[in-house]
Order: sequence, then structure tokens, then C-alpha cells
Amino acid sequence: MAEQGHGNHWECVADIEDVPQKILSTLVKKCDVVENAEVFADCFCNNNPATHTVFAISQNSNLSAFALIVENKASNTNEIITAYPIAKNGEEINSTLTH
Repeated sequence: MAEQGHGNHWECVADIEDVPQKILSTLVKKCDVVENAEVFADCFCNNNPATHTVFAISQNSNLSAFALIVENKASNTNEIITAYPIAKNGEEINSTLTH
């Protein structure tokens, strides 16, 4: 897994080498929040924009991951296009906006 993009965010919760097999595979198997949308994009870097179904998945827990999975019709597979850790609940910080 590349150490750019979202890769450096994983290091705060896991060894980057463990993310694909241990975290993302568990997320895909046990996700309980799923939404989807149709997008027109070149998701597979083949210079062929098309309509794709993109799924957003996460687990309903305080510390989880969020992943976008796109349907690759050419290979009849679903591919994770991005994923990153998320903390759903945290500390509240009271603040006042001034200008």
C-alpha cells in the first residue's frame, strides 16, 4: 500500500502493512452502513469515463474506517478506491467564532 494520500493517516491506528488484509477485509465483511451513488468518472485510469456504482461503507463503531468501493464492470469485481480511519465520537470543544 502506498505511503501517500490516505496511507499516512493509517499509521495512527495500525501498521500500514496490516491495513489491506486485517482492517479493510474485516470492514468489507462486517460493514453495517452502506450507501451508494451513480457517478460518471474514469475510476480505473483507462481514459474511458463511464457511469459507475460507488458504495460508501463503514462500521457503526466509535473507531472505524470509511471506504469507497466502485463496481468494475469490465472485470466483474468491486474495488476499493480509497479508505481511511475515522473516529465517529470525540471530545467536544466549545468555541466562539469572532471576526
